[in-house]
Amino acid sequence: MQHDSGGMENSEPEEIAQNTAANFITDLAAESDGNPLNFAALPPEVKLRVFALLTATERGAAARVCREWRALMRVSTLWSDIDTTTLPACQLSHSHTATCRSAQNRRCCQFLQHVASARAVVRRLCISGDICNADWRGTLQSFLVDVRLHELTKARIDWASDGMGSIVKIFGAKFCC
Repeated sequence: MQHDSGGMENSEPEEIAQNTAANFITDLAAESDGNPLNFAALPPEVKLRVFALLTATERGAAARVCREWRALMRVSTLWSDIDTTTLPACQLSHSHTATCRSAQNRRCCQFLQHVASARAVVRRLCISGDICNADWRGTLQSFLVDVRLHELTKARIDWASDGMGSIVKIFGAKFCC
């Protein structure tokens, strides 16, 4: 199972981990003697393995299900691969307007604030936003201060004035995507 990561390729170990988690759940369901699998009865570690298979948007929706899931969505290990370019820009198929981009910046800010509150250890980072927007700029600055970047291996930031410009690679060749 692979999710579109906005140009950031899933590595083979991640695919193996995803398949292992999916196989574990399938095996667990098969061992339930025909009874439906009760997700609520699973230990938190197993739930986190399932949640790790979700996209950031799907995790955001899952966080709104109940208090337990919201708490699980704040576990830092779920947020090692940050890519705001996969957040939906607009539900409509049209040339995106300033209103669309403003809404995208708000979603991006909310997402970055959530990840920062989880004190994530970020390994891969891909961010797109409007550098001219003071809220986005302030959120990005706070995010970069609050998350743990000591394991960062890849990073790219698109900070064009409209959030739709070319990608700017940062931190030199070591971190090219």
